[in-house]
Amino acid sequence: MPADIRHLKYLKELVIDDNQFAMLPQEMGTLVDLVSFSAESNFLSSLPPEIVRLTALTNVNLDNNKFKGFSRELSRMPWLLYVRLNNNVMETLSEIVMHLVNLKTLQLMFNKISYLPPQMFNMTSLLELKIEGNPLISPPPELMSQPFPAPLIYLEKLDHANKTERLDLSSFLLTKVPVVGFPPC
Repeated sequence: MPADIRHLKYLKELVIDDNQFAMLPQEMGTLVDLVSFSAESNFLSSLPPEIVRLTALTNVNLDNNKFKGFSRELSRMPWLLYVRLNNNVMETLSEIVMHLVNLKTLQLMFNKISYLPPQMFNMTSLLELKIEGNPLISPPPELMSQPFPAPLIYLEKLDHANKTERLDLSSFLLTKVPVVGFPPC
């Protein structure tokens, strides 16, 4: 992407899908009016630190890239509402995702995630979590097909059990006892 992008200061939407970008220029940080950014189907594995200056940005689509984990830069943008990181190579979802206190939709489909952070139930603004196509252990995959927020309630019960030594999985309509646990340390 050319550094000349800095001249587009009033840009509201930037779509750079289906290219071969492996990096984004630091000049992206000058697009302070940007509301929506899509870089689907590139080779990105990180974002420039300057992206946190984009305080108007609410919608980010990074599907089909090379992200191995949730971007630290995104976690420093609590104003984000919609984040898509489908079909990347993410193996873990760290607790930094919980910094997105206003997030309404989080899509992480077809990655390699096996555990969701137990404290994720604290994400009270979250209305949609799409995580199909991951080798989930916790919450159990059959729970993910139940209406939202069942997975978050499950995580809350796990977190509570960690403190009280009592786990109540009543009314989840589970067909087998889940492998209960937290990500290996």
